[in-house]
Amino acid sequence: MIIFNILLLFSLSNLVVAEAFAEGDVTVQPSPTKIGIEEAKKFAVNNNYRVKSFLRKVDAFKASKSRSNSSFYPKIGIAGGARQEISGPQSDTTPVVYAYGNINLFNGFRDSYNSQIAELMTEKSWIELERIKFLVELDVEEQFHRFLYFRDLINVQNEALSLNGNHQRLVKKTQSTGMASNTDVMEFDLKESALRSDMIALNQGLETARINLKRLLGEEIGSKIEPVGKLQHQHIEGELMTYLSNIKKHSIPIKLASKEHAVAVVNAKKWRSKWMPTIDFEAQAGMLDQDVTPEDGNRSTSSVSFQLVAKLELFSGMEAYWQRRETEALTGSSVSELKNEILTSISEMEQSYRELKSIEYKVDLESGNLPTRQKYYESVLNEYKRGFKNSADLSSASDGLFGAKSRQLDYKFDFLKQRLAFEKSYGAPIKVTIVKELTH
Repeated sequence: MIIFNILLLFSLSNLVVAEAFAEGDVTVQPSPTKIGIEEAKKFAVNNNYRVKSFLRKVDAFKASKSRSNSSFYPKIGIAGGARQEISGPQSDTTPVVYAYGNINLFNGFRDSYNSQIAELMTEKSWIELERIKFLVELDVEEQFHRFLYFRDLINVQNEALSLNGNHQRLVKKTQSTGMASNTDVMEFDLKESALRSDMIALNQGLETARINLKRLLGEEIGSKIEPVGKLQHQHIEGELMTYLSNIKKHSIPIKLASKEHAVAVVNAKKWRSKWMPTIDFEAQAGMLDQDVTPEDGNRSTSSVSFQLVAKLELFSGMEAYWQRRETEALTGSSVSELKNEILTSISEMEQSYRELKSIEYKVDLESGNLPTRQKYYESVLNEYKRGFKNSADLSSASDGLFGAKSRQLDYKFDFLKQRLAFEKSYGAPIKVTIVKELTH
C-alpha cells in the first residue's frame, strides 16, 4: 500500500509539472551555446559585419577593374535627330539617323596604366580584407581568453571564500578554547567581505567579455554563449631573427604600403601620355549630317563615313608638367611610407617579443612557486591547529597562496595579449608550445 501511494504521488507530481509547462507557468531558460576558440574565430569571420561590409567593397574594386578594361573595346551606338538650315525666308529640315562605332587606337598607353592601377587596387582590397579578417580573429581570441581569465579568477575567488569559511569555523573553535580573540574572528570576517566585494567586479568583467565576444560573433550566435577551454600556459616558439626575416612576407601593413608604392610608380609613368598623340578611329553609317553627306546631296540612301583622327596637344596650361611634379612627390612619399612601415613593424615586433619572453619567465616562476605556496599553507595550517602559529600567520599563508594563483592567471593573460600584439605586427599566427602544469 505504501508503494502504491508513492507511485500515485509521483504520477500526480508529473501531471502538475506537465500542466504547468502547457499553461506557460514554467519558463524554460535556453541552455547556453558552448563554443571553442577555433569555432568562434571561424564563426566571426563568416558573420562579422565589418567583414561583410568589406566583402562588398572588394566586389566594388573587382567591378572597377573590369570597367577599366572597357576602354580597349569599341563603342557602338545609334544617333538620331534633325538638322535645320535657314536661308533667307526659307528653311530646310532634314532628319539625321545613323549608326556609329569608334575605338581609341592609341592614347599614350593611358588605358593600360589605368588597367594596371585598377588591378593593383583590387589586389590591395584583397589584402585589406585579409587584414580585417585577421584582426577580427585576434579580437575574438582576446575576448574569448578574457572570458576564460575572469572565469578562472572567479573560481580562484570561490576557492578562497570556501577556505576562508573553513578558517572562520576553525578560529571560532579555537576562540572557544580561549586560544583566540575576537579580533582573530573579525580578521576572517573582514576578509570574507573583501572577497565578496571583489567577486562583484569579477562577475562584471566576465559579462563584459561575453558581451564583447557576442558583438564580434554577430547576432546569429544567440543571446547566451559559453566559451569553453582553459587559459593556457604558453611558450613562444622560434627566434626573433627568424620572424624578422619573414616580416615582408607576412606583415599586412607592409604589403599594403608595397601596393601603394606600386600604384604610385604606375601613376608616375602615366603622366607621360600627356606628351603623346591620341589616335581614334570612327565609322558612321546611315542618314548622316550634311557635313558628311555626299556632294550630290542625295540623302535618300544611306551613307558611310570613316574617320581616322590623330591629336597632339601642344599646350595645356602646364598640366603635364604639374602632373609630373605631383606623381614624383607621391612616389617619393610612398617609398618613405613603405620604409616607415617596415621599421615600425620591426620595432613593434622586437618590443613585443622581448615583453613576451619577460612574461613567459614570470608565468614559469609563478607556476613553480605554486606547489611551494601550497605546501607552506598546509604547514602553517597544521602548526596553527597545534598552537604554534596564530591567525595572522594563517591569513597571511592563505593570502600568499591565492595571490600566487591570481598572479599566475594575470601573467597568462598578459602573455596572451602580448602574443596577439606580436602577431598583429607580424601579420600571421605564430607557433606556441603548451606547457603542462602540475595540478595543485
